Amino acid sequence: MGYALSIKGLSVNIKNRCKVMRKVRILGTSRIAAVAFVVISMALSGITNAALISPSSVIANTVGTQGSTWPEINLINQSGLAQGFTSGVTTLATYLGGDTTAASSSLGTAGWLGASTSGSISFDLGASHGLTDVLLWNDTDLQGIASFTMDVANNAAFTAAVTSSVFNPTVGDVDGGTDYGKQIPLQIFNLGGTLTGRYVRVNMTGGGGSFLNVGEFVFNTGGTAVPAPVPATLALLGLGLFGLGCAKRKKA
Repeated sequence: MGYALSIKGLSVNIKNRCKVMRKVRILGTSRIAAVAFVVISMALSGITNAALISPSSVIANTVGTQGSTWPEINLINQSGLAQGFTSGVTTLATYLGGDTTAASSSLGTAGWLGASTSGSISFDLGASHGLTDVLLWNDTDLQGIASFTMDVANNAAFTAAVTSSVFNPTVGDVDGGTDYGKQIPLQIFNLGGTLTGRYVRVNMTGGGGSFLNVGEFVFNTGGTAVPAPVPATLALLGLGLFGLGCAKRKKA
């Protein structure tokens, strides 16, 4: 007795599978193998185009927050950016074509004001991503970040996390004048490779003053890992193997 296997409305009876596969023998054994390999690889990886990613939430903050006027949510909600973007859709190249500045926290309620001068803040990206760059809007007074590293992992405990090199953003006087209250320029830091994970912990040290003052963190990704549904993946694998088997049997 045969069992029906359904893939997007296509039903194949396993008992008669060899007859079905013989109808596509014109492809040849090697071509069937190649097609099966490509389809299965795409189903397993689910890689999408590169895009900018805003974290979905802040999950930990050892720096603390100075009052309620500049909450940590401002680090990820695009509140101070002159030009917004669609997370997971807008590319870095597209974004760089517009106004890339952000409002200084001294001009209003944009940005985050940490309660101390060092510590870490952790983000949940909502899914596992291959990160290639960090976009930072660092406040233009001496309370901005002077140095930071990133830990990237697929668990919130950061077990077996991969750590980036040390980055040193421009802080304080960035244009030879008085920067307090001016628009914050975008600074981009290349990770020198791809760090993959769902959770990011930024370990930071301030450049002076009594607090840490940051506008926004955004991440650039080279692709998002989206696991394929298991039944569909196994079905594709099965069809590929059956095709090879049937072609070999006919040749023998």
